[in-house]
Amino acid sequence: MKKVSVLIVIIVVLCTTMASAASAAQSNIQRVGKADIEVLIDGRKISFPDARPFADANNRVLIPIRFIAEGLGAKVDWVGGGAQTVKISLGDKFIQLTVGHAKALVNNAEKTFDTKAITKSDRTFVPLRFVSEALGQPVEWDSVSSWVWVGEKKIYTPEELGLEPESIEKYEELYRGRDHLLKDMYGQNFETFQVITKDQLPIKIGDVVIYDIWLAKDNKNNLGVQIRRAKPSFNIYYVTNNSKPRYRNAINKSLEVKHNDETITSDYKLKSQVDELDINDQYYNDFKVSDIEYICFRLDFNSIVALKNPF
Repeated sequence: MKKVSVLIVIIVVLCTTMASAASAAQSNIQRVGKADIEVLIDGRKISFPDARPFADANNRVLIPIRFIAEGLGAKVDWVGGGAQTVKISLGDKFIQLTVGHAKALVNNAEKTFDTKAITKSDRTFVPLRFVSEALGQPVEWDSVSSWVWVGEKKIYTPEELGLEPESIEKYEELYRGRDHLLKDMYGQNFETFQVITKDQLPIKIGDVVIYDIWLAKDNKNNLGVQIRRAKPSFNIYYVTNNSKPRYRNAINKSLEVKHNDETITSDYKLKSQVDELDINDQYYNDFKVSDIEYICFRLDFNSIVALKNPF
């Protein structure tokens, strides 16, 4: 009985130590750079060609008025012929606010909010949450990816986004003899190659949702890729213009980060000694992010899914 008790204690200590080690290892993996704030209206990212949203001193997201109005299908009128007071209308709802003031008319009722509309770089920026909710649109902050969801929280498939897969023949030369990657999990040849971009994330591919992707470094300055997803897990490979594809498994399941919304962030190495054996590359340590043409996801899907290198 005493031996059993000692064994249980040892197992508990080992499990605790392993969990602590995994937690410490994960804490050493940090995102490279700061994420840009993105705004998604009914699940589609808004494009900001010349003026991006930002968080002010009150930690409120401000957005150029033109983009929130266009995204919601709202009408914008400048009151009094100037560029200081603006009225935004959507259906039977409206909000009227003045640059530099913390009060607004919402359907003729005066409301006070905790930040102000401002003018910056010849653009009028308005508080995104206040304006959206005043117009009847739900707003949710996604702290993992620094996204603001406005309206319906919908995730689209490539077909719903109007994306057409291309013939695999156009891309076969990039595989340089690694023909097994041109087959699906059941040994059948892929016939199409589906290219997506980071601006189209999140996207639903079969049973998988790919939310986001970014570069990360560990405490030894080793560069890698982090991918935020919904279940199930998957492996990836890098397609380049100057070498054979480089296959990568998720580094370690114990390092995965499970978020409150049930999405998961997994880690993938950029450089790997496996390449020396797998593709006979003795200079594997010279591999760079800029060498990547596509990041391909090994999914249970009827097409190769390839993310154009966003880095």
